[in-house]
Amino acid sequence: MFFFFLVIIVNSTTALLAQSRDVVARRDLARLAPDFAKDGVVYVEDYLSPRAFKSVVRESRGYVPTMRPETMDSVAKGRWGAYLPPESDIARILCSEHVCDSLRDISDRLVVASDFPIELRRYPRNARMKWHCDQALYEQPQLECVYTVENTSDSRTEWERRDGAIVSQSMRPNSLLVVLAEGPKHRVTPVTRGERVIAKFVYTSCPLKLPAWAHEPPSFLFLLADDIGWGDVSYNGGIAATPRLDAWSKRDGSITLQDMHSAGTVCSPTRATVLTGRNHFRDCVDYVYDCSDMTECEPDGTCAGGGTCDFAPRRTFTVADAVRNTHRSLFVGKWHLGSLFNDTSHASSPTTHGFGTFNATVGVAPTADANCQCSADWVGSCDFGHYNTSTHCFGTGNPCGDACNPGCCFNYWWNDDAPHGVANLSWPSPLDDSTYVADALATFLADDHTSPFFAQLSFHNCHVPFVGTPSARARCAAGETCRPPANGVPYTDAELDYYSCLTELDGAIGSVLDLLDARGYGRDALVWFATDNGPEVNCEPLGFCGGTVDRPTQAPGSAGILRGRKRDVWEGGHRVPSIVSWPRRYSGPAFASWDLISTVDFLPTVLDILQVERPQAQANWSIDGTSILPVFDRQHPMPSRGLGWWYRVATPDTAHGYAFRYGNWKFLYDLSTDLEERNDLANVYPDILSALMANFSAFNASVQYSRQVESQC
Repeated sequence: MFFFFLVIIVNSTTALLAQSRDVVARRDLARLAPDFAKDGVVYVEDYLSPRAFKSVVRESRGYVPTMRPETMDSVAKGRWGAYLPPESDIARILCSEHVCDSLRDISDRLVVASDFPIELRRYPRNARMKWHCDQALYEQPQLECVYTVENTSDSRTEWERRDGAIVSQSMRPNSLLVVLAEGPKHRVTPVTRGERVIAKFVYTSCPLKLPAWAHEPPSFLFLLADDIGWGDVSYNGGIAATPRLDAWSKRDGSITLQDMHSAGTVCSPTRATVLTGRNHFRDCVDYVYDCSDMTECEPDGTCAGGGTCDFAPRRTFTVADAVRNTHRSLFVGKWHLGSLFNDTSHASSPTTHGFGTFNATVGVAPTADANCQCSADWVGSCDFGHYNTSTHCFGTGNPCGDACNPGCCFNYWWNDDAPHGVANLSWPSPLDDSTYVADALATFLADDHTSPFFAQLSFHNCHVPFVGTPSARARCAAGETCRPPANGVPYTDAELDYYSCLTELDGAIGSVLDLLDARGYGRDALVWFATDNGPEVNCEPLGFCGGTVDRPTQAPGSAGILRGRKRDVWEGGHRVPSIVSWPRRYSGPAFASWDLISTVDFLPTVLDILQVERPQAQANWSIDGTSILPVFDRQHPMPSRGLGWWYRVATPDTAHGYAFRYGNWKFLYDLSTDLEERNDLANVYPDILSALMANFSAFNASVQYSRQVESQC
């Protein structure tokens, strides 16, 4: 028999402070209320009691080594910072009832501590903060509180009074500056000697944030790559250099999602989940569509090899629907969710599902010279890379005629007044297809630099046929963009194509991020990058590949240490590289999140931000995603929830594989200690397995209900 003892240790400083009423120095602070009412700012010296002040100083010195430079902050320059956990002494002191009471006296308003985390900030030499007004994120009043912990600097804080006069104040230790958001302009002059340490915290009349678009809706950009493994990006140990993704992952305001999952294990299913927030089987997408171009075939609701592929036949609510009243919207790249013809019984284009405009291929396309086999005049420019011929072609006939293979035209289409409501590209697409996708966004934003937008860019990189440009292959082979082979064996032609495809995708994503900054969207846009599943070619029969972790013998593409690849329900089939950023909500130091996140979470996050609800007719339809805003706030973990995967057939079976995860447990592996899924614990913890099976059965029953009643597959 095992006995578990729970020992609770109470921090002595916190206990003493909690017992004492002497947290804020006793004085009549209400006398400052008229000044605050007039100018929206007030400065108080000797704010905390000596005991509380001493505790704050002592703990803050322990946090200083954890601070990181805020290199991308648009207001402060050269400042360092660290967010404090809510259980810290500083947080308990500054979020106490005693501080709250004092701020009520100063503001003559009812205020409470907000849910915004306290940030400890350090101004070393050359640090400064330019003139600005604090942005209101809460119901008014929002009190921005700057408590000076230590100050040996010559810097001064300055603010503008309502009458236009500038007040310049050297901030003494144990002083508090209270500024009304959307109120007076203020700044911190450059530090030329010494340094200053402050704690920034917020009080408000309502602890819940306003929708982030209270002043202007944010833009949304979802970047979806294709068949790229968790271990393919260089920040996860990949061979190909991905410097722009690496830099993004380290930039202030960025969150690397290390436990991010595609909700499907192949292309079309995952694409459905991004849009609907639901498991793809709920909306009748069982497998993948198999049409290369609308001139050769029309997807009719049947999957490749049979089965149901009729995306959302009852028009399930999508992200594009959610933003329709507030945003322009665009879809670019690989659609793979049905027919692009808008005048047929099988119409299932991006505009059918809510987008304002699109520029898309109906399905898979090569990553080089995508449409070179759509015209006899272009076929001579085709670069087939290591394949040496066309491949992955689906359809009959070809607009190119006898000079090209049937089903091998892969062209871009957009909504237009032409027949079928679409027109296609009448000139050759670029050698590097990822640049076409990125440039389409630039064209979309060219005429309007200010209004909010939603765009999904679905790159073909690096689905079969993946082909790198000759220059990219040469740079990889020369070791410029690829790590030299560890065993000295040169990379194969297939590997050179794959790694080049990755670096070209990285460059395209970098150009998109640069575009957002240049057009003024960098701070306000929520940008989310992910891939649709793991890398291609399975390692039969158990998902363990030969070769090395980063260079498996079966095919290029790495899931890292994870077991399985595309199509597999093991982690390597659906745990994917992912980064998300929204500096308007979180602009602190970059960090890695290990919260369980999925592509089904995009729609609920947008709904949460915009405070939009699904239409009444679908209000009770099942939804599997959840908002990831808690990840941005860093104060609370994502809520525990179950996620299930199975492949190709609507009813789970052992032949195709199925898996269910709740917390760190997944049929039955403990992912907290066994991310490689090598140690099956089903016989060790039968009760946990039984509980997971019960949850999975309920989840599957819900999916089957959605198919029959909601979507009517």
